[in-house]
Amino acid sequence: MRLSVACSFDDALIDGLKGLPVYELYGKVSEDFMGGGRPSWYLPKVGKAKVEHTVRKAHQRGIQFNYLMNASCMGNAEYTREGYREIRQMLDWVSQIECDSVTVGTIYLLQLIKQNYPHLKVRISSHRFTDSPRKAKFWEDHGADC
Repeated sequence: MRLSVACSFDDALIDGLKGLPVYELYGKVSEDFMGGGRPSWYLPKVGKAKVEHTVRKAHQRGIQFNYLMNASCMGNAEYTREGYREIRQMLDWVSQIECDSVTVGTIYLLQLIKQNYPHLKVRISSHRFTDSPRKAKFWEDHGADC
């Protein structure tokens, strides 16, 4: 058994995972251009510096980090110049801090990441309800790693 664990961005979490079959943590900053699968008021208040610290600490313990970009809809803002710029800046940062993978909720982000950040693994959000072999094949055919 291998576990993917939601990140609380508390150092005690990573320390407490020692000896458990955890291969990755997943999480994101509290608020950004893309949003995520949960409302920002529900998440701990986390900025980029805390995410960077957590990614480094996880890697020191042999644990990967999966950054969430899994909003189901961005209101077509991703197709504007400003939206594209915001997304690329966020992906540049995710790449720079050496996240191992990104979870997405749209085909647009999957293809953008695979084209411009081939070193990042891309996972498909559970919010996409990939509940059949046909749906899984669709995502795999477009480059999804998981």
